[in-house]
Amino acid sequence: MCWLMNAVCHHSAHAIIMADHHQLPPPFACSNCVTERAIVFCFADGARLCLHCDGALHGASALASLHRRAPLCDACHAAPAALRCQIGAQRATLCADC
Repeated sequence: MCWLMNAVCHHSAHAIIMADHHQLPPPFACSNCVTERAIVFCFADGARLCLHCDGALHGASALASLHRRAPLCDACHAAPAALRCQIGAQRATLCADC
């Protein structure tokens, strides 16, 4: 099952879901702390953030809490996800390019 986030579902979604995650390239580090794995993209800041930094930065003010954010692509770890797929218990989020 796929959920579109402004993108067309590509056949590569199934390959990413079934891929061994240990074979994927290492994820990008958080733009803020540079130590944790980034999993969220903030469109307003153009930043890739870990969960801790996302909460700290976007919870700091009412204005920052309004920033649009999306999970990062599981394939390239660089772009915001445009598609979320689930096959059984396996899940993947993919950007428009992947």
